[in-house]
Amino acid sequence: MKNKIQKIAALPGILQDIKDYVFDLCNIRIVNLQMENESSEYGASAFDIGNLKITFRLAKITPTKIGQFATLWKRNSKGHIQPFDVHDLTDYVIIGVKDKNLSGQFIFPKQVLCDRGIISDKKEGKRGFRVYPLWDFPT
Repeated sequence: MKNKIQKIAALPGILQDIKDYVFDLCNIRIVNLQMENESSEYGASAFDIGNLKITFRLAKITPTKIGQFATLWKRNSKGHIQPFDVHDLTDYVIIGVKDKNLSGQFIFPKQVLCDRGIISDKKEGKRGFRVYPLWDFPT
């Protein structure tokens, strides 16, 4: 039996895994993939699923704190980085997490990130934040 999983050449590894083991099995198709040159170490990309706009980031393990860190920023017209804004064209942010043989994803609706002060609305949001996979425990 042939493997029917199609590789998308530019997908970051964890996003390829999400595509292969979740999206493909649910007949969810990634279209209009755009890899972002900046924050490429975080797998920064955007794509559509149906009529939904998705922003993807890969979280990174940091040496001194539990959890994993993900960036979520853009450049303004002056070239400065700034947090995403409630008016940006994204519906969901997916943060991929990985540690050795463990992997997962956090799927955040834009409104939840606004409510938590990560995406700018009435006040300035954040340029990055931590996520805590089930396998991360305080030491």
